[in-house]
Amino acid sequence: MQPMPCTEYTADQCQQMLAWVRKNIALRLKPEAPVPEHSPRLHAWQIENNAAFVTLYLDSSLRGCIGSLEARRPLWDELAHNAVAAAFEDPRFPPLRQDEFDDIELQISVICDFTPLGLLTEGQLKQQITPGLDGVLIEYQDKRATFLPHVWHQLPDADDFFMHLKQKAGITLTNTGDTMRAYRYRVTEIGENGE
Repeated sequence: MQPMPCTEYTADQCQQMLAWVRKNIALRLKPEAPVPEHSPRLHAWQIENNAAFVTLYLDSSLRGCIGSLEARRPLWDELAHNAVAAAFEDPRFPPLRQDEFDDIELQISVICDFTPLGLLTEGQLKQQITPGLDGVLIEYQDKRATFLPHVWHQLPDADDFFMHLKQKAGITLTNTGDTMRAYRYRVTEIGENGE
C-alpha cells in the first residue's frame, strides 16, 4: 500500500473540521441539542478515506486522545467518531463533563506518509526517525503503542521518547539486539491554538 501523502488544508477547511469535532462532542453532552448534520453536499476532501486522531487538552494537560492509523472511513465520519471517543471513551480519563467543555482545546492530527520500517532494534529505529516530525508505532509480540509527533514537545530526547513509548505498550526488552516491528508516519496538525 502506497503511503498517503500529507494534505494541506485551507484555513476554512481546518475551521470546518474543528467545528465538526466540537459539535459532535457537544451533542453527547447535551442530547437535546440539534443533531449536527453533514453539509448538504460533502466535498471530496471530507469523504476521502483518511485516518486521524482527535486530542483534547484541558489547562494544557492531555484530557483525551483517540484515533486510528489506518484509513478505513471518510474523514468526516472518522472525526465524528474519534471526537466522541476521545471525550468520553479514553480509558485513561473519566468522561468529559459539561463544565469542562468550554475550556477544552482541540487538536486534530490527520495521518499521512504511514511507512512500515520492518523489524528493527531500538538503536536502528532511532536512526530511521526524525525527532519532532515523525510519529512512531511499535509492535512487539501482542503489544503495541504509538506516539503522535506532538509528543516530541514533551519528550524531546529520543531515549526518553522511546522509553515512554515502550512503557505505554508494556514492552520490556531485555537484550539490545531484540527487535520490534516499527512504523513511522507524519501528520497534518490542526489545532484551536493556531497550530
